[in-house]
Amino acid sequence: MRRGLLGLSGCGILLLTTADCGDGANEPATNPAPVLLGAVPAQLVVGSGATSVTLTGSGFVTQSRARWNGGDRGTHYQNAQTLIVDLLASDVADTLAGSLTVFNAAPGGGISDALTVPVGYPVPRITSLTPDTISTLPSVSLFRLTITGTGFVPQSRVVVASIPRVVVSEVTPTQIIASVPTAELGGPRPLDVTVFNPPPGGGLSNVLVFNIIYRVPTIVALSPDSGVTGSAFTLTVTGTEFYPEFLQKSSVVRWNGSDRPTTWVDNRHIMAAISASDVSVPGVAMVTVHNPTPGGGTSNAVPFRIRAPTPVINAIILDAIAVGSGRRLSHSPAPIFIPAPPRSGTARTVVRPFSAIPR
Repeated sequence: MRRGLLGLSGCGILLLTTADCGDGANEPATNPAPVLLGAVPAQLVVGSGATSVTLTGSGFVTQSRARWNGGDRGTHYQNAQTLIVDLLASDVADTLAGSLTVFNAAPGGGISDALTVPVGYPVPRITSLTPDTISTLPSVSLFRLTITGTGFVPQSRVVVASIPRVVVSEVTPTQIIASVPTAELGGPRPLDVTVFNPPPGGGLSNVLVFNIIYRVPTIVALSPDSGVTGSAFTLTVTGTEFYPEFLQKSSVVRWNGSDRPTTWVDNRHIMAAISASDVSVPGVAMVTVHNPTPGGGTSNAVPFRIRAPTPVINAIILDAIAVGSGRRLSHSPAPIFIPAPPRSGTARTVVRPFSAIPR
C-alpha cells in the first residue's frame, strides 16, 4: 500500500509520496545465501605484499562482503558469480592456511562455507649460473656459485648433484649465492643444480647444468725421446693438464693415435707402457696425450725416434801367418796369442777386444 501526505502552499498543492511500506506483495526481496566455490590464485606467495583475489561462486550481491580469517576486506562486486577481494600485505606476511568467506547481510543472506587459501613459498625457477663452467678446481675450500632466477626465499635450499652441505650464504628473491665444498666437486663432470623451496607451497626448480671440464693437455718432453727396435720400455711424458682417473676417465698416452696403458704420476707427469711390437721397425712414432670429455682434447704431437740396434764387435783376431791362404777371420772376447811358426818371415800377433763405433 502506498501512503502520502497532502499539503497546501501559497503556490498550489504539494503532494508528498512515501516509499512502499510493505504489506505483502511489495516487500523488498531477501538476500540470497552466498556460495563460494573457488579463488584465483588458489595459493598466495608469502611476503608478496598487498594483492587481489578473484572469488567465484553464486548468490553474490552488491552489498556482499568478502572476509579473510573472519575480518572484512575491501570487496568489489562484478556480478552474481564474481567478486574481487583486496588482501593486505599483513595478510600474506607469514605462511599460513588462510580462510576466505563471503557474507550477505539480512534480510536473508548469511555467510558462505570457508575456502582455504594457503599462503606459502613459490616454486623457484633458475635462469642462469655464474660461473656455469670451470676447468680447474679452485684452491679455496669453498667454491662460490651464483644462481639467478625467481621465487627464492630465505628458506630456499640449493642442491648440487649429490653433494651435501651446500651452504646458502646470501639470498634475494632473484639471486642466491651458494658455497659448495671444493673437495666434494670431484673431477671433471656435469653437475645438476636445482633450488628447492619447502612447503607450504614450494617445490623443486628446473635444472641447470654446472660443468667441470678437462683442459687440453700439452707435452713438453719425452723420456726417453728415442729407442731401439724390439725393446719394450716405460715412456715418461712431461707436460701440463694431466688428470688422474675419475669416474673411469683419465688422461691417456697415445702412440701413433692408439691408447697405451697409462699411469698418472701428477698433473705434470704420466707414464705409458710401450711394447716391443710398438718399436719393431726403425722409424718415427708420434706421441700425444688425450683428455676425455667434457672439454678435453688431444695435445701437441711429439716424435719418438726408433733406431736399429748398434752392432757391437768384441774382438778381431787376424792370422798373419798364412796371408792369402783362405783361412777365415775369427773373434774372441779375450786377447788371443798366436805363436809364430819356426820359419823365417812369420810373426806373432796379439789382438785385443774392441767395439765398433756407432754410425
